[in-house]
Formats: sequence, C-alpha cells, structure tokens
Amino acid sequence: MSLLLKATPFQTGTIASSVGASMNLGFTLGPAVGAILFQFGGYTVCFYFFGGSVAILTAIQIAVLPNAGKTFKYCHYIISTL
Repeated sequence: MSLLLKATPFQTGTIASSVGASMNLGFTLGPAVGAILFQFGGYTVCFYFFGGSVAILTAIQIAVLPNAGKTFKYCHYIISTL
C-alpha cells in the first residue's frame, strides 16, 4: 500500500479502499481456492501456485510503479545489514 500511495499521493482514499477490498476478497476466496488446489495436488500445488502468483505480482509492481525498484533495493539493503 505504501508503494501505491507513494506513486499516487493525490488518490489516498481510492488506494486505501481498493487495498482493503482486495484484502477482504483474498480472505474470502483464499480458503476456497486453497481447498480446490489441495484436492488436485496436495500442499505442493498450493505453495507453487501462491508462491508463483506473489513472484509475478512483485515483478508487475516493480515494472509498473515509479521508483518501486529503488524502494525494493533500499529494503534489501536494510535487511542485509541486520
């Protein structure tokens, strides 16, 4: 959410409500999708699916949002110094 607010500071209400709606949608659909994936291939399919979707969405954020690459590099620097 902070990356979105940094990219579009003039639309804070829209960004906050969109993030909240997306989180609630994930909480609602997540168990159902997880159960369906578990039926097809067990825990392995669940982890590969959700891990892959996180990787794809992270790449999209880095490509689309301005200055996202700098923010991720800064976060990596902070984590590496711990």
